[in-house]
Amino acid sequence: MKSKSLDVDPEPEAYLLYWQKAVVESTRGISVVVRTTAPIDAVASLLRTAVAELDRDQPIGPIRPMDDLVAESLAPARLNLWLLVAFAVVVLVLTAEGLYGVMAYLVTQRAHEIGIRIALGASRSAVLRMMLRDAGTMRLAGIAIGVGGALTLSRSLATLLFGVSATDPIVYAGVSVLLALVALAAVLVPSSRATHVDPPSALREP
Repeated sequence: MKSKSLDVDPEPEAYLLYWQKAVVESTRGISVVVRTTAPIDAVASLLRTAVAELDRDQPIGPIRPMDDLVAESLAPARLNLWLLVAFAVVVLVLTAEGLYGVMAYLVTQRAHEIGIRIALGASRSAVLRMMLRDAGTMRLAGIAIGVGGALTLSRSLATLLFGVSATDPIVYAGVSVLLALVALAAVLVPSSRATHVDPPSALREP
């Protein structure tokens, strides 16, 4: 059981009786954990009454549900994770926008070639497949580079993760699929435009 922090591995511990003064520091506070399904207010009232019956001068600290303690312990890590998520979303949007711009530029530069292909009998679906295939090569290369960089930096993120490995294959697969879908959506519109290039006007362009 992790009794110190969620990012600290548990150490061997022994539970001792309270009156074993030889090994219990007299100035150390005592925390009591109560498992109950009753409302926290009702439980707090019963606990305070029970302690007062034993010793009216015994001070009692705040009585809080375990969910609040866990949330408080995770607050710094959650803040860091939300910041990372925010930066990741911004990077994802910028990546999609940049990829869209690059593909649109490539389609414009290849308008003459596309016009020739269509004029020679190439179907629009064949042109679309060609553009998507070229985009897919860049997409796979980008994902491979991104996964390699993530694996390299995974050790620095290990302290921010709980209950999941920094090299969890499910996470990497999910992110890779998400990026692939975003990249596909980013190139689909300019690639679709390529299939509607007017051959005569495209052939007249230098």
